[in-house]
Amino acid sequence: MKITVNNNQRGVAEGCTVAQLIEEIGYKNFKLAVAINNQVIAKSDWRDTVLRDGDQAIVIKAVSGG
Repeated sequence: MKITVNNNQRGVAEGCTVAQLIEEIGYKNFKLAVAINNQVIAKSDWRDTVLRDGDQAIVIKAVSGG
C-alpha cells in the first residue's frame, strides 16, 4: 500500500504500524514526533497504530543544541 511520509510517497506492507515505519525509515534511535493525517500519535501508541492506504505521515526529529 502507499502512504506519504514527509511529502514523499512510500510503499509499506499491509498492516504496517507507526513503530515499524519508524524502523524502516531509519529513525528508530532518534527522539521523534509523529503525526498521521494531522493527528499527533503518542509514542506509547506507535506499536498499536496501524497505517492505512493513503495515510499522510509527518515525522519530525528533535534537534538539540545551543
